[in-house]
Amino acid sequence: MEKDVSILTEKQRIAWTRHENGEPYSKIARDMGLSAQAVANHVHNAERRFREYERYKAHEEWNNAQINLVLTNAECEILVQGLLAYENKMMKTAHFTGSGDWRSRLPYEAQRIPPLLDKLQQAVYGESRYRSTLIVCEMQNDLKKSKA
Repeated sequence: MEKDVSILTEKQRIAWTRHENGEPYSKIARDMGLSAQAVANHVHNAERRFREYERYKAHEEWNNAQINLVLTNAECEILVQGLLAYENKMMKTAHFTGSGDWRSRLPYEAQRIPPLLDKLQQAVYGESRYRSTLIVCEMQNDLKKSKA
């Protein structure tokens, strides 16, 4: 499998690519103006970054895999109420500021609640009865910005 070198820093990419092509650390170091140990460190760090990225991609694939699960309306209603409670718990730990993108700093699970909540409500009620707290906060934040 070919590695995605775009995830590397420039020095890691150069050192790793040249090392993969069979060049010795000493020659790469001379050309890059670094010590052979620094080149070895860049190659080692590149390999570590590849491993971390592969784990990240595998986890992302697992997170996004669809499953078939048959639930009753009552079970879905329990999930809706549980998601609302879970979202409220997560929102209590969030730090909202007037500037910056606070949504991107929320845990992955918190970011997935609004679409999941909507999907469940559509299945149970045919409509969205409860608004996600995240969406309400987002609307309030947008309103404040438009008034400023």
